[in-house]
Amino acid sequence: MELYLFIALLFMYLITAVAGTEITVRRIWTSAFILSFLLSAVTLFFMKLDNEEMMMKAETFNWCYLLYMFGSLCLALGCINLWMYRAGLRQILLNKEETPKE
Repeated sequence: MELYLFIALLFMYLITAVAGTEITVRRIWTSAFILSFLLSAVTLFFMKLDNEEMMMKAETFNWCYLLYMFGSLCLALGCINLWMYRAGLRQILLNKEETPKE
């Protein structure tokens, strides 16, 4: 299933790269990153909130714990990246010019 998702996103990127301008492509994919980042944060919050109701075998729980650990790590690193590149993100998302300033 992940392979199909990856292929679909690659296909969507190629379409937007051909059909849109550079700033439009940057806005679309930066917005998609931020949206998926927020969705991951909400998912991890609810996993942490409802951890008492998770009924599973030990080996399944180990995989779930690893996913939770790496998801939390990615969330922390994502927050750091959003903070470090906030000026660039603000310029991509809010700038009205057709070409971004380099």
